[in-house]
Amino acid sequence: MRSESGLLLRLDSLRFLAAVMVVVYHFRNQWIFASGPGWAMTQFGNMTFAVDLFFVISGIVISCAYEGRLDFGKFLKRRFARLAPLHYATLLFYFLAGFLALAFGYSFWEAEKYRPECVASHLLFLQAHGLCAGHGFNHVSWSIGAEMTVYLFFPLFLKLPGIHRALPVLIAFAWIALLGFAEPWLPGAEPWHKLTFGLGVVRAVPGFLFGMSLWAYRDVLKRLPFADALLLGMLLLFGAGIVEEAGRGVMLALTYGLAAVAFAADQVGRERRLPALVAPLATLTYGIYMLHPLVRTVGFPVLSSAGFGANAAIAICGLLVLPVAYGSYFWFENPARGWIANLSLPRRALAG
Repeated sequence: MRSESGLLLRLDSLRFLAAVMVVVYHFRNQWIFASGPGWAMTQFGNMTFAVDLFFVISGIVISCAYEGRLDFGKFLKRRFARLAPLHYATLLFYFLAGFLALAFGYSFWEAEKYRPECVASHLLFLQAHGLCAGHGFNHVSWSIGAEMTVYLFFPLFLKLPGIHRALPVLIAFAWIALLGFAEPWLPGAEPWHKLTFGLGVVRAVPGFLFGMSLWAYRDVLKRLPFADALLLGMLLLFGAGIVEEAGRGVMLALTYGLAAVAFAADQVGRERRLPALVAPLATLTYGIYMLHPLVRTVGFPVLSSAGFGANAAIAICGLLVLPVAYGSYFWFENPARGWIANLSLPRRALAG
């Protein structure tokens, strides 16, 4: 494997770390040895900010790739080609699993994910827009729907730094303030930073805009002294915020600050062995994120019925996520992306 860009090794490493945090967050409820003292089910809730970290990194990477050379049609096609195949494949898996379980009277342990009324919203990438009464199918895919919505507005967002490069970050902070004000009226009166299927799309906007501003200020950030040392410090603070259950304001500052310092360290350009080793694993980030629920859905009951204890079963599932993501990337995602990218509409359809 190779890193997709040699210019953003620390950001790529951070992306992989964020994917691992999401896996740990979702697997922790099965980590039975920790549930005895009563902390496994409640602590580490701040790992959900890993998804907000994804949104910031996406704003940086998409701005880097398309600033000044955006062909909107090709852009959407490429993003669809990257995200859609695995999203639709996991949707099909959960749909068939739920359907067959009901048809044959099998007690499917995640049967609540089978929501036929939510198929249309998932097919249209609207699973983060409050159109479904609960998590459906591959529950983590809500962020993919949110990301695709942000992509639709990217040409508009791209005009903001042209007006002033601070404008995206100012809008991001105003958006966060507005979300805090509107929180009592959000679905289920849930804190906005925990929204997923119920309007989780609003979480993506400030992070993405903040990432765009970081890209706009790259000439300033590359002058940050001791960037790698600061990055290590930010990683430790972010970890402490997770362990100590820091408040939302602190975690948002740490999440956005971590992305900013990692990007600054990449702009400084000093080569470090650890980022160079970890960054290629970011290629598997999407597979890790999308497939870990499926690995748990299949692996946990199979291993448990084979005699493994609950904590051993979930540990093995965790170890299986990486090779499953590896196989998915090289044998499914990448070939499917290439096939879709090479599709072209007939000229008659383009003319009509």
